[in-house]
Amino acid sequence: MTDVPRVNYNDPMGNARFSDRWIEDGSYFRLRQLALEHNFNINKQLVKYIRVYGTANNLFTLTRYLGYDPEFALSSDPFHQGVDVTLEPIFKSYQVGIRLGL
Repeated sequence: MTDVPRVNYNDPMGNARFSDRWIEDGSYFRLRQLALEHNFNINKQLVKYIRVYGTANNLFTLTRYLGYDPEFALSSDPFHQGVDVTLEPIFKSYQVGIRLGL
């Protein structure tokens, strides 16, 4: 005895009909972008200021979703919304820099 559908030729039990068996919670919390910047005022003859900055994109995602990315869409067609086709997840990126005011 089991609750797992049995594979059968021509599906006489109707296991291919719509079911909520594979539907899962897709809620998530994502830190999409974080930017930090700090200015150092120097006021010397050659350098007036130094600005240090950093930006990070897609730092983390908190979710219980088992797929790669809970924010997916195959197309804008209403019949394909919510169908996860294992699209590649959003990549992380970092940028740091220094700007000198002369």
